Amino acid sequence: MLSSHVSRGSAHRWAPLLSALARRSLSSSLASPAVAEQPAPRPWVYDMTKSELIARMQEFDLEPYRARQLWSWIYQQGVVDPYKMTTFSLPLRERLAREIFQFGLPSVVDPLRSDDDTRKWLLRLDGSLVMPESIGPDRPCVHAPFDPERGIGLRPDLQDEGPGMWKSLASAAKKPGVIETVFIPRGSTGTACLSSQVGCSLQCSFCRTGAMSKAALRNLSSGEIVAQFLSQRLALGDFPSSRPERIVSNIVMMGMGEPLLNYRNLTRAVEVLSSEDGLALSRRRIIVSTSGIVPLIERMGHDLGVELAVSLHAVNDRLRDELVPINKQYPIEMLLDACRKYPTNKPAKKVTFEYVMLKGVNDSVEEARQLARLLRPIPSLVNLIPFNPWEGSPYGTSTVEAIEAFTAALHDESSRHRGQIIHVTVRWPRGRDIMAACGQLANKGVAQASRASALVDSLPAAGESPPVGESGAAAQA
Repeated sequence: MLSSHVSRGSAHRWAPLLSALARRSLSSSLASPAVAEQPAPRPWVYDMTKSELIARMQEFDLEPYRARQLWSWIYQQGVVDPYKMTTFSLPLRERLAREIFQFGLPSVVDPLRSDDDTRKWLLRLDGSLVMPESIGPDRPCVHAPFDPERGIGLRPDLQDEGPGMWKSLASAAKKPGVIETVFIPRGSTGTACLSSQVGCSLQCSFCRTGAMSKAALRNLSSGEIVAQFLSQRLALGDFPSSRPERIVSNIVMMGMGEPLLNYRNLTRAVEVLSSEDGLALSRRRIIVSTSGIVPLIERMGHDLGVELAVSLHAVNDRLRDELVPINKQYPIEMLLDACRKYPTNKPAKKVTFEYVMLKGVNDSVEEARQLARLLRPIPSLVNLIPFNPWEGSPYGTSTVEAIEAFTAALHDESSRHRGQIIHVTVRWPRGRDIMAACGQLANKGVAQASRASALVDSLPAAGESPPVGESGAAAQA
C-alpha cells in the first residue's frame, strides 16, 4: 500500500516535466531537418606564410617536410598546379587540391604590351581562380578555367562555355575588383610594380587611381600581392628561382593603393617574397613607396628592412595639401623627420623622394632650390617624374627644358653645402600607350591611353633617359 502511494506520488510530481519533453520531441519532429554543418573553407595557398603552411599540413597529419616540398614547388620551381608536383603521390596530390588548399591564380582580364615592351596585366579578383596553362617567354599569359573538384586547369579545347564553369573560390570578405600589375623591362632584367589595394583612398589630385570609384575599394590580401609577382614571372618564363640571371629582379610597391594602409598584409607578402628558400628576392631590391603615413615609416624600417620611397611632390604644405591630401594630417616637416629616423644598415643608403613634374605648378627653378634645402641632411635620391596625363586631369606635363633646368638647380644648390648628398634621376615615361605609366593605373586599356596621349607634350623616348641612379629608382613604374 505504501509502495503504491509512493509510485502514484512520484508520477504526479514528474508529470509536468514529462509533458514538456513530449511537446519538445513533437516540435522537433515537425521542424525541417537540420542542415549539416558546412566544412570550413580551404585557405588559399598564396595567403599563407611558410610557418602557416607547415601548421596547416600538420592538421592533416602531414610531416613538415611535405610543406617545405610544396613551398619549393610553388616558389622555387614555379609549379602552381598540384597535379604536376611529382614528388607527391597521386593520392596526396588529390588531398592537397581537394581537401587542404585552394590553388590557382587570379584570372587575367587583358594582358597588354607597350611599344617600349612595358607589360601590364589586369587581374580579376572576383574569386575566379585559374591555372596557367600555356606560359612562356614572349608569349601571352593564357589561362584555363580552374576546376575546384580536380584542382587543375582544363585545356582550352575542352572548356565548357556554360556559366557554371567559373567557380568562386574567394572568401566572402573579399569584395570583387580588378587590379593592375606592371613589368618595366630594363635591358635583360626589369622591375615588377605591384598593387597593394583595389583603388586608393588618398585621392592625390594628379593620380588616376585616386579618382577611381570607391565602391570596390579594399586592401589586397598578402596572397593577392604575391600572386601578382608569381603571375608576372610565370608569364615571362622567369622560373626556376635558382636561375643565375632573373628577368624580374626588383619589386616596387608603387601600383594601385597606399601600401602602409595595408601594413599587415604588406608585411606578410614581403616575408613570402624574400624567403631564402622560395622566391629569394633580397629586401634591398624591394622598394615601398608611401604618400606619408608617418606612424608606420620607422616601424617599416625595423620590421621589413626594405628600401623607402616617399611621394613628396611639393616643397611647401600649402601646395602639398592640394596635391597629396594626407599632408593635412602628416605635414612635410613631420614626414621628413620620419625619413631622417628611417633605420639603415649602411651609411650610403638613401631615401628616394618622388616628385611629379606638373607644368607651371611645382616645376620652377626656385622650387628646385627649396627642395634641395628641404632635404638637407637626408641622403637622398630625387626621382623626377614627368606627369603622365589622363582624361579629365587638370594638369599638364612639364617641358623637357623645365625638367632639365630643375635638375640643374637641384645639383647646383646641393653642391653649395658640403656633405649634402642628392642624386637626381628622371623617370621618363614607360608604358604610357597602355596606361601603365606612373599615376595612370585605373583598370583602363588602350582606348583610354590613346586619348591621354594626345595631351602629352613631346618627351624623350625611354631609350633616351638618363642612366639609372644607384638605387635603381629610375626603373620604377
